[in-house]
Amino acid sequence: MKSISHFAALLIIATLTIFSSCEQDDPGPNPNDQELITSVQVHFADSVAGTVQTFQWRDLDGPGGANPQIDTVSLKANTKYNLSIDVLDESKNPDDTITTEIRTEALAHIFLFKAIGSGFSFTQNYLDFDVNGLPLGLTNTFFTGNPASGKIRIILKHESDKVLAETTGETDLDVQFDAKFE
Repeated sequence: MKSISHFAALLIIATLTIFSSCEQDDPGPNPNDQELITSVQVHFADSVAGTVQTFQWRDLDGPGGANPQIDTVSLKANTKYNLSIDVLDESKNPDDTITTEIRTEALAHIFLFKAIGSGFSFTQNYLDFDVNGLPLGLTNTFFTGNPASGKIRIILKHESDKVLAETTGETDLDVQFDAKFE
């Protein structure tokens, strides 16, 4: 009887030793975690006058906090602009320019541009591409339509099929600017 209880005690000690020595794998930060995007700056350079207007979407406290601050885009109707985008994380010091990462990872990103509103329209053409010749969208030509008001929606997709980008991949960014073309 003594040998059975001694054996049971050894078995319990061995089991506890094995389980206590096993560490749970700590995967650390998920390498696929999205960056925090606190600001999107959209720059419109009038192709004739050369003037540049910058409009900003800004949400410094991130999702779920206060409403973002959003500029109204006001541009001349029927005009060609060169459009460029800067994406920032201003929660870090110094600010983290996510634009550089997007450019470096061009194969995995695409910006989409949508006009929202009756009679509100624009045409956008990509000027930057990934190594496979597929669009990125940090730099574009942008042609405003007739005088009208509406919204400009800018979407940044990650790991999408760029041909079907709107319905595939993850959405890293989806912002809307009130806009008017006069």
